[in-house]
Amino acid sequence: PHQCKVCGKTFKRSSHLRRHCNIHAGLRPFRCPLCPRRFREAGELAHHHRVHSLDLPGSSDPPTSAYGVAETVPGTAPTKSLIHMKAAAAAAAVVRPYRCGVCGRGFLRSWYLRQHRVVHTGERAFKCGVCAKRFAQSSSLAEHRRLHAVARPQRCSACGKTFRYRSNLLEHQRLH
Repeated sequence: PHQCKVCGKTFKRSSHLRRHCNIHAGLRPFRCPLCPRRFREAGELAHHHRVHSLDLPGSSDPPTSAYGVAETVPGTAPTKSLIHMKAAAAAAAVVRPYRCGVCGRGFLRSWYLRQHRVVHTGERAFKCGVCAKRFAQSSSLAEHRRLHAVARPQRCSACGKTFRYRSNLLEHQRLH
């Protein structure tokens, strides 16, 4: 185990300890390339990128600092080159010709705009054939269908709803 010298918290991995130490040091090594904001963790920066409506391929790659490397603690290996950062910034400046008439957000492809529109309309065109639940995107329906493939042997005698675990059934039965 790796222990923090400041607060005593222990971690299984040294990388987790290094990330934790940023909290005590007040470091915010992950800088947004599009605005002045900085973040303690790569995941926070990735979440922030949505503010800028980045639909870039590879945007799920680990974010980088102002210098194009992940600067967590000295000695940390670079995760992305400065060249890649410049390419991402250039791609962000690309004209997005398909504009949403409601919120003004731009998209590179008309299909992305059509997919986005359900945010405003609330339309749920994709229906589950098993339980009739509806979804805005086909990918959400596909994910939902997996729930029906899992065995649910626990059945409520009052309403017929099924559960995977007896504990969930007992909790549900308190509602009746």
